[in-house]
Amino acid sequence: KITSGIRGVGPELPYDAIVVDGFSTGHFVALMAVPKGMHEIVRFGPMGEHSRRIDKVIRDHDLTKFFIVTIAEELPVTEAIELQHSLKDLLGQDAHFVCNRVIESPVDMVDLKELHQRVPGNEFIEFLLQVQKKQGQSLEDLRRIQDKPISLPFSFQPHGEDRDFQLAQEEVWPSMS
Repeated sequence: KITSGIRGVGPELPYDAIVVDGFSTGHFVALMAVPKGMHEIVRFGPMGEHSRRIDKVIRDHDLTKFFIVTIAEELPVTEAIELQHSLKDLLGQDAHFVCNRVIESPVDMVDLKELHQRVPGNEFIEFLLQVQKKQGQSLEDLRRIQDKPISLPFSFQPHGEDRDFQLAQEEVWPSMS
């Protein structure tokens, strides 16, 4: 249904973009394989034609963009990279990475390490060092695949929806064009 407007089937959809929040990696990859599988099995008639056209839309770089949202931790980043490879193999699409909930340190790593030496045993400094190290490695893993993954900061506000929407407009939407 989300490709119907682009394919000229049914009513026009009054949106500039449609965002689909996909489910777990394996299920999402299987879902993206369905249109091709259907048009290989059903070669004639409306089902075959619709399947061919849906497959064409999801493969078209100008019409469809994939964003893989992850967090800067080892397992989620590994899964995100595997999903990116699967989408590339299956659809020929390069998905964009969005790393969500990145905790930004108020000081850089050099100053943080120096501060740690001056104030040994400080739990907050040790926490920031640990977080920055883990996040740094995860972000570096993403950068090996994509030059500039989008990084969205952790929001410490209880209701940060407005800020999240603003960040999406500033960071994510520009890469959709």
